[in-house]
Amino acid sequence: MNKKIVRLTENELQGIMHIIVEKALKHKLAMNESMFYSNELSEIQLAQKALCKFALSDVMLRLEHTRFRGEAQKMCDAIVDLNNNLIEYIRKNK
Repeated sequence: MNKKIVRLTENELQGIMHIIVEKALKHKLAMNESMFYSNELSEIQLAQKALCKFALSDVMLRLEHTRFRGEAQKMCDAIVDLNNNLIEYIRKNK
């Protein structure tokens, strides 16, 4: 195969690079907009799974008869509420 070498001026090269970068940025913005919703749902699902792995019962048992029992209960209630809200959101948006 015969390859042809084309020499460009600096201005021509800058012009080509400008067009390529502009197209790439527009494409990236379009992809981000279309993927934002699915990424958000994925992140919420991952957060809910991580929350389920939290050893809440272990914390509650260890603090049962300490002065921190009240604070632990508030934390427990908040985590349960958060988990329920995440599950509800995930079910609505699947």
